[in-house]
Amino acid sequence: MGLETSVTKLVAVSSFVASSFFVASSFCSGANAKDLNMLVRLLVPAYIAHNFAAMCNAEKPTPDQQNRIKTISAFVDHVKIEVTTGLPEQEAEEVRISAADTARNVARNEMLFLGAQGPYVPTDTLIRWCERSAETAIAEILKTHEKRHEEFDRLTDEAKK
Repeated sequence: MGLETSVTKLVAVSSFVASSFFVASSFCSGANAKDLNMLVRLLVPAYIAHNFAAMCNAEKPTPDQQNRIKTISAFVDHVKIEVTTGLPEQEAEEVRISAADTARNVARNEMLFLGAQGPYVPTDTLIRWCERSAETAIAEILKTHEKRHEEFDRLTDEAKK
């Protein structure tokens, strides 16, 4: 199974993630559309991991949770650099924004799925989701990136051509 397939499978952790993940980038047009779209798709999982970690550790994070957030933030920075290095700044910004928007929509859909009332989800529901779904998704995103890093680099390089 290739990284692109793994990324697709990984992002399908919830009923809404798969459909949100493949949202077409409105900025992509012409010959570069497929390339930039691929870069967006490669960056989205890192942003999802970051958003899920932020949602699960928003209130009074323990020192262990703070360290986990720092680790995930460093991971996101690493992936952003890999995906956007060598792109013109405008394209790099468009890739980052589109990936962030997609990941934000995934997080919003998760909250709606959990029965959010406005910006709030019942605490017990959120804790259960974090323990049963979000932590698994975050761990899988980090593990997949590490295990398939060579393939990730190859796909990133191909998308930049």
